[in-house]
Amino acid sequence: MILLLVVLAVVMLLVAKSWKTMAPAALDVQDALQSGPLDDHGQSGAGDALRQGDLPRLQETREKTDAHAAELQQALDAVD
Repeated sequence: MILLLVVLAVVMLLVAKSWKTMAPAALDVQDALQSGPLDDHGQSGAGDALRQGDLPRLQETREKTDAHAAELQQALDAVD
């Protein structure tokens, strides 16, 4: 039982030591991700919409996708 407690204490000390060395690097990465500009991903204004929370809802996106699919189907039917 004593040996188990000693091993546990040594493991905890090693974990604490590695945590102290890794924490500053992890915080730097987190700060870099939060403060960076958001890319538009090929659509003008997408980054601004993402920052402001003005993204379309799922239903609106589904309706636009269905409308586009119908247009494509009409174009394919016209080609045949």
